[in-house]
Amino acid sequence: MTTAPRNVPQTADTTSDDPYAVASNAAPRAFGPYHAFGELTQFEAYFVVSKKGEAVRPWSPQSGDTPANRSTRIVMQLAPTRGKVVERQTLDWAGDWVKITQPSLKALGVPIDRSLKGRFFEVEMAPDGRKYQRKGADGNPSFVQDDTGQFTPEMGEGSCFKFLNVFATATEMQAAADAFFGTDDSASSAGQAPAPSSYMPEATLPDPAASAAVTNAARQFAQQSLSMLWDVSGHDVEQFTKQLASNPMVSQYFTIDSPEVRSIITRA
Repeated sequence: MTTAPRNVPQTADTTSDDPYAVASNAAPRAFGPYHAFGELTQFEAYFVVSKKGEAVRPWSPQSGDTPANRSTRIVMQLAPTRGKVVERQTLDWAGDWVKITQPSLKALGVPIDRSLKGRFFEVEMAPDGRKYQRKGADGNPSFVQDDTGQFTPEMGEGSCFKFLNVFATATEMQAAADAFFGTDDSASSAGQAPAPSSYMPEATLPDPAASAAVTNAARQFAQQSLSMLWDVSGHDVEQFTKQLASNPMVSQYFTIDSPEVRSIITRA
């Protein structure tokens, strides 16, 4: 049996059996924030240096950095039961973290540490007040044309994780997801996750291109940090290996045997 998800907005006419009448009488619908149930497949925190006008780089006391000039970067990735993987990166002093994400985790009574990775949550993507210009499929800034023929930037609203509930097991999480979204007997009986919900407007669904862009940017940042870590290690391979291992934002993409790393060593 399929039940109506409780966050699906209804049209003005919910009594007519005539689809044309329903279409004729339809009113604007207000969708809530994107809602998901899933496993937190990534939760990492590491020190960086973030200065206005400069690229963010790893924080390293060996290069003269002090606790006074460090920030903490937090990386989170959720694999939902429906839809695409959602990833967010933030800093410990940013409004989305200190006002929304961090308080929501504390309200659930879970420790904010490495143990969050692999746990199961109910979340919503809460507006965080940021505005940004959307990008098209080609990666270039997107514009919209108004009634006068003028083009203006197509703006989007930033969002962040707001954790609503935590589950002990994947089974408990899936049961809660089925109760929330409604379940299709053919899918659930086969043990498969329900298909992505079709009632969510496209603008509220996680953008796969945006998620990939975040991951690519993180990898590029890690690669740019390799030369700095090589210099900090005094061009000593053993020290370089330790530097890589002690920087999770780099080690998740590169090891001492990675071609990019070997290239830096052989150029020395």
